[in-house]
Amino acid sequence: MSLLVTLDDIKLYIGIDLDETAYDPQLRKFNSRVSNLVETSLDRTIAATTYTEYFDIYTYTTDRVVLKNLPIISVAAVTDYGSLVSSDKYKVKEESGAIVLLSQRYFTPEIESVEVTYYGGYESDDVPGGIKGIVYAIIDAIISRQGKEGLIQYRLGDLSTRLNPSLLEPFKEELILYRGKIT
Repeated sequence: MSLLVTLDDIKLYIGIDLDETAYDPQLRKFNSRVSNLVETSLDRTIAATTYTEYFDIYTYTTDRVVLKNLPIISVAAVTDYGSLVSSDKYKVKEESGAIVLLSQRYFTPEIESVEVTYYGGYESDDVPGGIKGIVYAIIDAIISRQGKEGLIQYRLGDLSTRLNPSLLEPFKEELILYRGKIT
């Protein structure tokens, strides 16, 4: 799980002075929980990190695999049936997530015969604005509701918070659009 917005961005969004630190523990906890809720809804990690994916190849004519965590920032290694594939033997399509073998080469048909290790996702400054907006709006809703509707539990003393997934309901259509764009 990663944080989709910064503490300073949350403060700016809800109108708290950046020098004010009294609310920082609560805001950090909200940011963590809401970011997790959004990523769970999208069924993927948004922030850039290192991934390893394995692919089953069923035919002798498979020349590409498609990675899940877009955009692809860099590829560390592609192996085919245990052998490292030289980076000049494939092309990376960052936006679509495809690794395509060049010069009429094909992957070896076998279960988990292809392994790709890569760095993918969004750097913190590049998280799509719509996703950031959803995080800000949910945190704003939590604060404005003061632990009532939308929160199952909220105790200021120990900063215990459990979020109700219904908080995502107003953003359902937008999340579906993002899920299609970034998964």
